[in-house]
Amino acid sequence: MDELANEALGFLKAVMTINEARIIVYDEFRSAWELGDERTIPIFFDNMAYDTNEVDEFVELKMLHVPGEHHSLGQPGNRIFRREGVIRVVVSTQTDSGLKRADELGAECLRILEGKSFVSDGNTVRTTDGHFRELGPSGSHYKSEVVVNFNYQDQK
Repeated sequence: MDELANEALGFLKAVMTINEARIIVYDEFRSAWELGDERTIPIFFDNMAYDTNEVDEFVELKMLHVPGEHHSLGQPGNRIFRREGVIRVVVSTQTDSGLKRADELGAECLRILEGKSFVSDGNTVRTTDGHFRELGPSGSHYKSEVVVNFNYQDQK
């Protein structure tokens, strides 16, 4: 497949690694979160040390990949792979404070993540449908979860 055909089919020309996709999503989420009323609520990312006893509200964000698909055969440089997974945000609010705040934060997470195309340096991570659900109390916090599907294409 030549470059013009790739563009016509919507394939990306750039090579995107798992880490690059993660950085794109995390940067977009952080930027949108910090612009909203939630900007004082900390975001904790994968493999980041934090003490949940020091804050009343916080969100934990991670990307989880699942097996994707090999979309096209060809010579090296023209093979297209579709990478897929979910973005998981765990929303933590104070226990015994009701569900309204957890619902507000969950709705904000969905607004930021659901149905978007996040683009950086020619790479695009697309998000599709998402859902919000209550997980229940855990220690001194009440947990809710937002899960949004994502995909991107990798050309090798």
